[in-house]
Amino acid sequence: MFSSVCYVAAAILFANSAYSSYQFYQLSNALPLDVQLEAGLACVLVLVGSLAGVPRPAPKHDIVTGKEVRGHRQEPLEYIYMDKATEELEVQGVALFEELVNRPGYLALKQKRDEFAKWANQ
Repeated sequence: MFSSVCYVAAAILFANSAYSSYQFYQLSNALPLDVQLEAGLACVLVLVGSLAGVPRPAPKHDIVTGKEVRGHRQEPLEYIYMDKATEELEVQGVALFEELVNRPGYLALKQKRDEFAKWANQ
């Protein structure tokens, strides 16, 4: 209801400002401040009416139990400190740049063969 009243008032203000600007344009090229403010107020009323007309979402109910489903509480994000984030990886022996260090192009094949030969001869 409130949004409809805002739309009607904005339409009347727009029509009046359009007619006034047409009348003033015949006399001079400059629009007076009150016509500009009237058009601006009409724009604000359209905005308020469209925001007031947005319906609230209906509560959602669980299909099985029929109880109302509530969302999670929104809490601000916590800071992530790099030293705490990498502690677990360091304990496991994973380096920060593990994927770069262990690429096939960086493997020392001769060294790996020697290590395998040493292990196989044991």
